[in-house]
Amino acid sequence: MAVRIRLLRMGKKKRPFYRIVVADSRTKRDGKYIEKIGYYDPIPDPAEVKIDREKAIEWLKKGAQPTDTVYSLFKKEGIALEWHLIRHNVDEKVRNIEIQKWEMARKLKEEAIRKKEEKEEEKVGELEAEVAVEEKASEESKGSSKDIGEAVEGGEKEVAEEKKAKGASESSESEATSEQGSKEE
Repeated sequence: MAVRIRLLRMGKKKRPFYRIVVADSRTKRDGKYIEKIGYYDPIPDPAEVKIDREKAIEWLKKGAQPTDTVYSLFKKEGIALEWHLIRHNVDEKVRNIEIQKWEMARKLKEEAIRKKEEKEEEKVGELEAEVAVEEKASEESKGSSKDIGEAVEGGEKEVAEEKKAKGASESSESEATSEQGSKEE
């Protein structure tokens, strides 16, 4: 009997949730299984994975073959490293030291990623503040240009009124001169 460690899909439509199970390779994807050894929830960020290490190692020792997806989950959880060290007959003390090194490296990577994200958030905050300042400045300059525009329009109105007044006075003068010229005749 070929035994596989694989995912059993559960959950709703568009909301998957998987159990990590040990099953006969000939059974259906969501069919009977021998033992449940963990679960995998891909929706949250980061994805939630919980695997019983001892059971997984025990089944690997018995010859169960993990699927590609389950193997990648094993790599993320350090089970693949532990299985590799067991297969190569590494002493238990050395194996524990190697696993601790791997866990420390993983924590350092997570911290580096978290710090990088925080720096990016700070930069975004600074850029948003700069944009807000620039928008205020542009609004103020638009407001002052509106004042200038109003002043120009007001000045044009005054000039137009003066021209009308001059035109009216000139026309009244020309009318007066034309009346005087007609009286003289």
